[in-house]
Amino acid sequence: MPASKHVLRGGAVTIPVIGGLLALVNMGAQAQRIGLEQAPDVRGLAIVPHISISETYTDNYRLAAENEQSELITQVSPGLRLSSNFGRIKGFVDYSLASIAYARNSASNNFQNSLLASMNAEAVENWAYLDINGSVSQQSVSAFGTRSVDSQLVDANRAEVSTFSVSPYVRGRLADVANYEVRLVHTASNSDVSNASDSTTTSGQMQISGNRRALGWSANASRQVVDFSASRQTENDRLNGALSYAVIPELVLSVRGGREFTNVTSVDKRSSSTSGLGLAWTPTDRTTISADRERRFFGNSHTISFRHRMPRSAWTFSSSRGISSESDPVFVNLGTWNDLISALDAITGDQFRRDLIARGGSPTDPIIGQFLKSSVSVQRGQNMSFALLGLRDTITFSASRSEHRRLDNVMPNIFDDFSSTDVIRQRGLSLRLAHRLTPQSSLDVGVAREKTTGTLASQAVTLRSINVNWSTKLGQRTGLTLGMRRALFDSSSSPYAVLGLSAALNMQF
Repeated sequence: MPASKHVLRGGAVTIPVIGGLLALVNMGAQAQRIGLEQAPDVRGLAIVPHISISETYTDNYRLAAENEQSELITQVSPGLRLSSNFGRIKGFVDYSLASIAYARNSASNNFQNSLLASMNAEAVENWAYLDINGSVSQQSVSAFGTRSVDSQLVDANRAEVSTFSVSPYVRGRLADVANYEVRLVHTASNSDVSNASDSTTTSGQMQISGNRRALGWSANASRQVVDFSASRQTENDRLNGALSYAVIPELVLSVRGGREFTNVTSVDKRSSSTSGLGLAWTPTDRTTISADRERRFFGNSHTISFRHRMPRSAWTFSSSRGISSESDPVFVNLGTWNDLISALDAITGDQFRRDLIARGGSPTDPIIGQFLKSSVSVQRGQNMSFALLGLRDTITFSASRSEHRRLDNVMPNIFDDFSSTDVIRQRGLSLRLAHRLTPQSSLDVGVAREKTTGTLASQAVTLRSINVNWSTKLGQRTGLTLGMRRALFDSSSSPYAVLGLSAALNMQF
């Protein structure tokens, strides 16, 4: 049994929906009266314990195509958020542990970890720094396997994936002529289901740059080593030089060239030349446009980004093609809700973030689901999204698509989704309408559709879902949410339909 999932002993612990929630509401109210409003906050340091307790009824807890079984599921998720915004340490750590218990099938009881962390420490003032990032989340093992919109339901195609990275670096000035930065990055990713997708990535980079009036220049040397447990270790070394010119202060053009040495597509290292063009345009403080195109050893890579913000709305578009394992800015971004949030102004962006978390989502959730891979791949993705925020109504929409192809074909005996298809394509649509009924309560409706296809006719799956949630504040730090979720999964091997009704209480201390 994986270390991160354990069977709960002693049978299921089931809390009646109404009685349990009312008792917890009373506990939350008493806690607030004794000082919950005064969360620990010392010069920007905040420690906020939180807990979520939910009761869910579902008519198909195993996501079966036939002989569906209903179930009552209790989930208790205590957690802690630590944030710092002072001194030499800035960032946050948000961790929760979900204990999931089934009323009639206690053998399925399990724990699920959830972590999102991002910290920066200034080890030596204005010179040496350390970045630490981490995440633990639920992901699909196979792109063509069963997919679910609720991690409480039993799904053999789901894995708990943890990813952690540490990056020490130094940066400074050279005789008031140029800036320099030397950085190391080590990233490790592991799954609790199988080590087939486990990998480590170690990279180093040295960069020196300067500018004189409208002309800028830079030189960069980097090395990256990627090691997949199920395949092999690959290396990629790069030498690049770049020139930029500010035609006007708002418009900067750039050109670069260099050399690349890699064994990703061959047994031995091969070298090839690289060249690229770039553009960055900021016509107003509310609009940014950037585009970059480069010729690489695997073909052309690119990144395109557009963001436009208005007083109560935001529009974003991104398109990219690159290597899935790269940790530099060329890394493919398939789109998260953070992309849209960052385009909003501070007030409306914070409102959207809070609403997203209140309905069980995370700003780092991908617009379309990810799956596990066992080798280096090329990814191409596009994402378009917008948000309209009124006084009482919010509309958010996102459309995404991605294409994945294995790049490392040197080892033929790698068994993952690419063993039976050359390409994996995904399409996703999401629409959410939220209406604030009163200053304390709101109603939101969300619909989503995600389709994944391969080269074979049998490799086509579609997940459609609709969510309806009513939420209200019971106190300054206590909220109640009642929800209904319906999902339909179309697949040649494992189709299902599921309905869920839930009640959740969320409290911060």
